Amino acid sequence: MDTKSLLKRLVETESPSHEKAAVDRVGAIVAEEARKLGAEIEVVPNKETGDHVIARWKGDGKPILLVCHMDTVFPLGTIEKFPYQEEEGKIKGPGVSDMKASIAISLGAIEEAYKNGAKRAITLLCTSDEEIGSVTSRELIQNMAKEAELVFVMEPALLDGSLKTWRKGGGGFKVKVHGRAAHAGGDHEKGRNAIEEMAHQVIAIQKMTDYSKKTTLNVGVIHGGTVSNVVPDYAEIDIDVRILQPEEWGRVEELM
Repeated sequence: MDTKSLLKRLVETESPSHEKAAVDRVGAIVAEEARKLGAEIEVVPNKETGDHVIARWKGDGKPILLVCHMDTVFPLGTIEKFPYQEEEGKIKGPGVSDMKASIAISLGAIEEAYKNGAKRAITLLCTSDEEIGSVTSRELIQNMAKEAELVFVMEPALLDGSLKTWRKGGGGFKVKVHGRAAHAGGDHEKGRNAIEEMAHQVIAIQKMTDYSKKTTLNVGVIHGGTVSNVVPDYAEIDIDVRILQPEEWGRVEELM
């Protein structure tokens, strides 16, 4: 298997988390390549996000489990502005480091292991929704990990080459504000601007971040309003929360 060619193909097949058909195209590539290496393929269907792909190689004992994800944070069309490229000994492109190189490396490592006489059963799990919280894959990962002898989560190294041996806890909130619509010219005073209220909430929520405890809150998405000459009656935000100390979740939840 040409690992570099596979990586190029995976990167150029864009797969943002919320685009099911796009993620499924990556899943089809993964299944195809694993099948060529002798794996039995199981596809776990999802309605909203991409299907999860499980590749199993038979062997002795409990399997070694490798876990990767196929989805990325990059919207469709990013490849046109940020194409796959190789320069100065490095490969760049949307999703190269997180986590498409990991998929290519995993398949290459499995191929080499069996070429060199490996007898152990190996399983590769490629999920579709890691970047949005692993909502549909969490239980699958947990159950498969319990059945494995050893689990490698194939997260890429940091830029200085350091391996990731732990991750922060993560969660999120959605906040919705309901106001009162009015014409911005004729009846402005009768309106209740949902975006204005949300602006106060955004500032308050961001202030819950505590860098000394490695707790961060990030208002990453905001929606509201329709046209500029109508007082908006609705706004909503999505918040990403990351914690290092478990007790911090209780503080954040209470404040929210």
